[in-house]
Amino acid sequence: MINAVFSEEPLIGYICIHEVNSKLINSKASMIRVIALTNQSMIFLSPLKFPLSETVIYQAKIKISQTDIELFGLITASINSNKGKTNHYELTYKQNKENDRIVNM
Repeated sequence: MINAVFSEEPLIGYICIHEVNSKLINSKASMIRVIALTNQSMIFLSPLKFPLSETVIYQAKIKISQTDIELFGLITASINSNKGKTNHYELTYKQNKENDRIVNM
């Protein structure tokens, strides 16, 4: 069963490139609007264009009820909308190898 969290107002978060080809990257974070969270993925909006690549791992940071949440994963779906001004993305979580967790709180 997939548990999902939806909100009337999008959650504001930040996303950056964490790793490319297994090498850590220090990239600038960009603001995103999170519109859905499940136990497997997150759907968010951004005016930026992100590549769909199995070699790029993203780090997303959001705050829910005063709790900071860090998610790592791959962008596995992209849908252009609003005449090219906004893109919908799906970030599918990748487990953290060090402690076998998907999120860090």
